[in-house]
Amino acid sequence: MFRSARAEAQRLRAADYYRAAQAMGAGTLHQIGWHVVPALRPVLLSALVVLFAHAVKVEALLAYLGASAPELPSWGKLLARSGSELARGVWWPTLAASAPLALLVLCAQVLADRSGRASE
Repeated sequence: MFRSARAEAQRLRAADYYRAAQAMGAGTLHQIGWHVVPALRPVLLSALVVLFAHAVKVEALLAYLGASAPELPSWGKLLARSGSELARGVWWPTLAASAPLALLVLCAQVLADRSGRASE
């Protein structure tokens, strides 16, 4: 994520509008705040959403395997409990545990897409 942000920042430093602002005497903080940060927002936001989705899935997997704190609720624990019922043909506990998990990741992706378009 940081390599992508650094590469984008280096590309922006070579842009004409950045050099023009520098030639007009704009300070470093002004250039970063007005030119670099708004351009880096979509790059960082998309990376953050990917990391968020990965973290949610890893937490659910660890809870499913029983490697999480026993007193904390988790979607993974719900999926583990619904597994025995799924073998008997009762599918709705599995759906009730997995659908919100998928919906959370989908909503995060849609939010990142829309805020990335708003900054363009």
